[in-house]
Amino acid sequence: MAASPSAPLARALYRSLLEIARDYRKAGLPLVGVNRAAAAGFSWAGGAAETANQGGLWGKDRLRTLFKSGWRPETTAESVAFDDGLLALRALRQQLKVLRGADEEATLALRQWSSLLDNTRNSLHIIPDACAHGRLNVVASAIEEAAFELSVKTAPFVPQLLFSADDEDYEEIEIEAKTAKAKEMLDALALEVRDSAPAVFGEAAGVSASRIDQVHAMNEVLFRRHKYKSPPIEWVYDGFRPLLLSDVVLRRSGIPMSIAILYQSVARRLHLPVSLCQATDTGPSSGMGALSSSLPPDPDKWLLLVSPGPATASDAPPFLVDPSRSGEIMSVDDSRKRYPQMEVPIDDGADLSGLVKICASLTRTVVVAHQRRGESEAVASWLYQLLALSPDAQEWEFMLASKLLRV
Repeated sequence: MAASPSAPLARALYRSLLEIARDYRKAGLPLVGVNRAAAAGFSWAGGAAETANQGGLWGKDRLRTLFKSGWRPETTAESVAFDDGLLALRALRQQLKVLRGADEEATLALRQWSSLLDNTRNSLHIIPDACAHGRLNVVASAIEEAAFELSVKTAPFVPQLLFSADDEDYEEIEIEAKTAKAKEMLDALALEVRDSAPAVFGEAAGVSASRIDQVHAMNEVLFRRHKYKSPPIEWVYDGFRPLLLSDVVLRRSGIPMSIAILYQSVARRLHLPVSLCQATDTGPSSGMGALSSSLPPDPDKWLLLVSPGPATASDAPPFLVDPSRSGEIMSVDDSRKRYPQMEVPIDDGADLSGLVKICASLTRTVVVAHQRRGESEAVASWLYQLLALSPDAQEWEFMLASKLLRV
């Protein structure tokens, strides 16, 4: 088949996109997708999930697909494809311009987020797609790292926020030492679970082990022996302790998302494949409503999807665990009835988009916490991190409409 006469234009768009990607890398910024508002009408602006599923964050294969597939006459009009490509490039440049306005603390944090995503992408690149459990293990490890790093990222803004007057001894523990202690605790919890149920973990379990039996063993240790829980919180009084993984591990209390990450971290050490699922609350005190409402924000519900694998029958269905309800087990259908807004990972969360989503949710939680405390400077700094990790965040509408972008 003869090449399309517009092929040179397609290659020009492709080169321009590669140049923009290099600009993001030079600035230390994560590139995870195109904002839908800025690229209105752009048919390929699928956000982080669609992008990350194809070879990583704007991987070469994905870029080639984006800017060459549309030039085939049988798929779409060439003029439409060209316009779409220009819209995407313009949106990415606008996003880059906004993110370059971040302050010093946010810029450093953005480099750390970018490094985490790049390292995870590289690790996933060498694991075959068919090895879902291996890929999920990489993503789960990165989620744990991101959760622990929040202690470092929040420290410049909250020197005393994490502690109350009677926590003087606890406050003296440095962040690094506290993180190390929390990781040791996670290792110890996993060992305790394994020792409590040797028949369902380890080599002795064989292929007869049941994922449900493994979950029951985890629930017994985490929720009955150690009594991990998700009580109601208010950021004004509780500070960041219910969010930061090191505090949650050591204090046995946290918001549902942090308890879910803790559960996943222990499960990873036991080679139990679980992935996080967000059951979004659409009430007035959640999401964007929390930023303007006088009501305390309700942290989103997070569930854990447990996948069948070598330790279960091949036709065993996946199921979900609710860590905020002491590990209640539900079928996928039952969980969807209870949480209609729940997002179940199609690929069990074994790709980079799952990590991007969790990082964005962690960042969103920090923004809401600072907003509830009236800490506008911290809100502004963390907002840049949220924008970088969530190209479809509603805050982009305001930032892109700024007069600064029209000069």
